Order: sequence, then structure tokens, then C-alpha cells
Amino acid sequence: MTPSGSIRRQVRAVLEGPGPGLALDQARQRLADLPAPALTRALLAGLSAPNALARWRAVGLLGPLVAELANQDPETGREVLRRLMWTLNEESGAMGWGAAEAFGEILSHSPLLAREFANILASRVAPCANQLDHPSLLAGALWGLGRLAQTQPELARACGAPEAARKLLGHSDPGVAGAAAWALGWLGGSEARGALLTRLGDPRLLEFPWGDTLQSVSVGQLAQGSLDRLKITNPAPKKAP
Repeated sequence: MTPSGSIRRQVRAVLEGPGPGLALDQARQRLADLPAPALTRALLAGLSAPNALARWRAVGLLGPLVAELANQDPETGREVLRRLMWTLNEESGAMGWGAAEAFGEILSHSPLLAREFANILASRVAPCANQLDHPSLLAGALWGLGRLAQTQPELARACGAPEAARKLLGHSDPGVAGAAAWALGWLGGSEARGALLTRLGDPRLLEFPWGDTLQSVSVGQLAQGSLDRLKITNPAPKKAP
């Protein structure tokens, strides 16, 4: 059995490895032989890594891993989600870096867990519920909702999530505004296009996972990407001949 300290060091080396890309497929291959419970614990610890790329790699690796654990034992998956959500509470004494992103990534891979926990994630962006105060955590919850909406759109729209995301487009923090713009492209809603049009000229920059890497993009670029996505998923009706 591989000692837990050795597993943590091995996982840390993969998460903090060189290269601008997330390289998730290669990371999975390098970690494939590690026992799933210990790997899960090490990846959860990786969410608090000082390096943004390492945190996003941990998020991407946790999704399918915890979903597979939940397929074998649902309570194991539930416990991981409870732990993540606890770190977002002030009572926990932790900052919860990456927790909301990992929460959404896991739900996007697990229909079972999504049905049970989507409302909780959506409530963290809704001002009438349990909206997170810290901008980085709120941006993470928006990203998590957008990620969930890619596979379970109806569940991601719980608790008025599209409306909450629209209201956050004008947030003073570019991370929140950008995540809201990106999430709306997946959440949709009757007023999404109009709201996104108002942010096309927003030049504020943020670091955001774009494709298979992290890039510096503007809020306006994310809004344009969402508008393009909405045109594809909801094409305009054809005119009558």
C-alpha cells in the first residue's frame, strides 16, 4: 500500500507540473494507479494550492473521480459534496477555494448527485437564499452552475439561477461578472441575450479556464462567447415563406 504522504506528494507534483495547459487526460493517466479514496483526499487538498492552474487541475480531476465513487457507493459521493459545501460556510474557518467549482464539476458528471445537490449550489448565487459574499467564492459558484448546466441544464436553473446570474453581470469584481457572463451561455433564459449584450464592451480582465488552459480574457469576450453559444443552442425561428 502506498503511504498517504507519498500519494500527496505524487498528486501535488502532477497538479503543479509545468505547462500552460490543464492537461487533464495526461494527469489522469499518471494518477490512475492510485487508490481512489486517497487520491480524492489529495485532490481536495489541492483545491487550496497557491497556483491557480493547480487548483483548476484538481477541479477537473475530482469530477469524474467522485462521480465514479458515487456510482459504487452514493454516500461516499455525498460526503465529498458535504465537505466541499462546509468549507464555504463561515463556521468552517476555511476559505473554500475551489470548492464551488469542484462541486459543480462533480455534479456535471453524476446525474444522481446532481438531482440531490443542484439546489444547494444554485442557492449560493441567489441573493434571496445563501449567496456567497466573497467574490472569488461567488465566481466559483457561478462557474460550477455553468458547468452543471452543460449536462443537467434544468437542474442548474433551480432557485432562479439564470436571473441571479443576470444580476451579477454588473458586479464590481471582474471575476464574478465574467463567470456570470460565461454561465449565462449555458443557463440561458428569456432575458439572457439582452443582458449579455450590455456587457460586450466590458474590458475588465480575469483569468479563466478557456478550452484546455487558463487564459486572460475580458468580461466582454466571455459575454460574446455566451451570445454565440445561445445562437447555436437556440436558433432563431425560420421566417415563413
